Amino acid sequence: ITSLMNPMDYIHIPSFAPHSQLFINSDSDNSDSDSLETGGGGEVNPDIVLVPFDENGWPLATPSTTPVATPVASSVVSLSQKPTPAPLLQWDLRIGKRVRLTGGPYEGDIGTIVEKNNDGHYRIRFSESVHPAFNVLRRPFSLWLGNWHLAEASYGFGIEPGGPIPFVNVHEE
Repeated sequence: ITSLMNPMDYIHIPSFAPHSQLFINSDSDNSDSDSLETGGGGEVNPDIVLVPFDENGWPLATPSTTPVATPVASSVVSLSQKPTPAPLLQWDLRIGKRVRLTGGPYEGDIGTIVEKNNDGHYRIRFSESVHPAFNVLRRPFSLWLGNWHLAEASYGFGIEPGGPIPFVNVHEE
């Protein structure tokens, strides 16, 4: 049966967590972050994904709980724990956005998203990487982010179990 399938004919199409997709507001003509929303109202922006990680790329703990006063039948107020949704990190993968690596030999290096190919993989260019031991500028290089990373991150999975996502956005101020 394997002789009937050519691996090059298959293109992986990732499936995202339901809460992870942002929509472009149909009332706005631009695609700035101000015109994005998490509920239906427009077309899906495939380059921005909401992921359950903190600003350093580490997975969020279980949903935080906040005591909420709940009246009971005997008119005594009891405190119950109701989960509150944790804030999701916005992973902005549009071309030109800057990102910082969260692990590996190039941890902390900042790169720019320069390309998205037809299969949905992103190329990130690092041109200002400094070697930590020799304190010299490395040659520019590129790393690829596969489209499966987006789907896995939307469900809370990092590079390894309990580990961080490959990078986080750098917010220019």
